[in-house]
Amino acid sequence: MGETGLSNVVLDLVMMCVDNPKDRDAISLVSGAGKPRAAMFNLIPEDWGGHVTPWALKLDKCSGFSTDGLLHVGLLCRQLRTLFLEESSIIEKNGQWLHEIAINISFLDTLNFYMINLVRVSFEDLELIVRNCLYLASVKVRDAEILDLVGFFRAASVLEEFCGSSVNEEPEIYAAVSSPPRVCCLGLNLYQEQ
Repeated sequence: MGETGLSNVVLDLVMMCVDNPKDRDAISLVSGAGKPRAAMFNLIPEDWGGHVTPWALKLDKCSGFSTDGLLHVGLLCRQLRTLFLEESSIIEKNGQWLHEIAINISFLDTLNFYMINLVRVSFEDLELIVRNCLYLASVKVRDAEILDLVGFFRAASVLEEFCGSSVNEEPEIYAAVSSPPRVCCLGLNLYQEQ
């Protein structure tokens, strides 16, 4: 039996004896195991709609969870680099989840909650995220008036991609808005009065 096989057997035996979730969490961080435990026993199909490692949470078109779960991500996943929720169906209980991400996670390079129905999004929390996450290169949010994001854009010095803002047909009111210096991909919606 190879070195890796033996360590997996030992890890399985040790994990059976560890009941405290914080201890299990610590073991998974040092073992390098990043998949959900059920995946170790081939109980989750490869195309299950999610991708999890200690550094990324990608829920692509998933459903059945709420902002309470995202709150725990913000509280517990301090090394998270990617949070991808695009087109997922999330039950919104409050907007506290985004604040927890803003104050607890500083390694984020991708934040995507585009095309989901979350309305309790604080622009101050988005600005705090971009101030605290020095490597944040891509942000996609649900539609927001671009004037609400002036502080966000001013603080986003390394942002390369942004999507999810809207403008109307009166360009003179947008004089205060300038895009971050490194933005090379910008997705805006134009709303015209009928």
